[in-house]
Amino acid sequence: METPPCNGVQEFCEVDASALITWVEAIPFEDWPQQHRVHPDHIRPAMANVLSWHGFGRETDSIVASLMRRGLDRFGPSTNNRMLSVVMPGEGIEPHSDNPGPPWRVRVHVPLTTNDKAVFLVEGVAYHMEVGRAYLVNVRQRHEIQNDGLTPRIHFMFDVVSFD
Repeated sequence: METPPCNGVQEFCEVDASALITWVEAIPFEDWPQQHRVHPDHIRPAMANVLSWHGFGRETDSIVASLMRRGLDRFGPSTNNRMLSVVMPGEGIEPHSDNPGPPWRVRVHVPLTTNDKAVFLVEGVAYHMEVGRAYLVNVRQRHEIQNDGLTPRIHFMFDVVSFD
């Protein structure tokens, strides 16, 4: 199996996520799982990772299958841990490292909505991930997200795994 990217973020390929974008934009942020609210009027969507939530699994099946056929299978034959991550304007995700453990190989990010001031930082290096592209991310490295723009940043993510 090929080694996952070790330099943080690597562009993988173009991807047509238009159907997934239309689906996710139709879900009000109030319907998302919520993080702790500092103020009752302050919406802070949490990671959505339940496949039955608004048909999340069904809505993402085709994009996962398409990306696997386009070469992700070189990292492993299976996927797991599908997630939707929203970072609202002016919000961020604190620096952290994930330790997904074996059989994890690589995390795939597919930006659904973004803005020029939404960045993904890995070991202090800023990356702007664009809609219409899929990226490979090494989440074992220290990373964080900051959205200093005026619109939400939403990414679809999943892990590629190998049991060999």
